[in-house]
Amino acid sequence: MRMKSDFVLTGAKPFNETIEGKVFDQCKIFLELTLSDGNGKCTVEYVWGDHTNYKHFENLALPVDVLVDFELVTTGKRQKTIIHDVQVKKPVKA
Repeated sequence: MRMKSDFVLTGAKPFNETIEGKVFDQCKIFLELTLSDGNGKCTVEYVWGDHTNYKHFENLALPVDVLVDFELVTTGKRQKTIIHDVQVKKPVKA
């Protein structure tokens, strides 16, 4: 199921290294989510493509509002969230 939703991006970090012969190339983003019981919020880590996606955030003052295009998929036993795109929302002028 593919959808778009508004989130607060609290952080992002690139990672592009080779460890024990295996290449790891990703951009991790951290999105703020509401706890299921409604008592507060927490930050959840997601992977969005490779390290080059970090350029969208490297000069921003975080946290920032974003629109995330994502997809929920399942194996039948486990659910996975695939991030397709993250767009920084333009600040509203006063």
